[in-house]
Amino acid sequence: MIGWQALPRMRALVTALTGEEEIVPPGLILEIDRPEYSFLKRERLWAVKITLAALAANINSFSVLPNSKTVLAVVTHLFTDQDSEVGLVKSTSGYSGTVGATSRDGRGVAPTTIAQSKQVALASATLPPAGRWILKANLYQQLPAHVELAFPSLFAIVIESIAVNVAQNLWAAGYERASRAEEQADV
Repeated sequence: MIGWQALPRMRALVTALTGEEEIVPPGLILEIDRPEYSFLKRERLWAVKITLAALAANINSFSVLPNSKTVLAVVTHLFTDQDSEVGLVKSTSGYSGTVGATSRDGRGVAPTTIAQSKQVALASATLPPAGRWILKANLYQQLPAHVELAFPSLFAIVIESIAVNVAQNLWAAGYERASRAEEQADV
């Protein structure tokens, strides 16, 4: 990269990492994509919080999905206060409580991503037996790049509590953008 030496923070980083003062080794990333660049890429940053009270003999189920067929949403961060299972499902029927995501940026139009909630008997859990992973309680998880979930409006990420009869909060964050025709699901 030409000119990186003029930026003191870059010069200090490269010197500390490699000992080099003039040549950046191939494959060294000096700065990752910053959140403030999202606006220039026409991405809308969003965040959502949704809560469910405890209900006897039921588990909590949350879904996060875009509320538009022309939007592609990506979930990048999840946090919950109860151990949960996470997966991607095609049907999101039966959800009643709906909360719209709020913008994390403030520029441009409001995000269309929503979170929904319902309480279901353990035998009626939404997630299929395969293709899900554990989200530990009180552990803020930034999803690694290879499992960030991008989904059109017919799919949703679902988070279900493992324990029955527990109150639960869910926080999710990510970004959304207009989807291209080849990214839209054919159903």
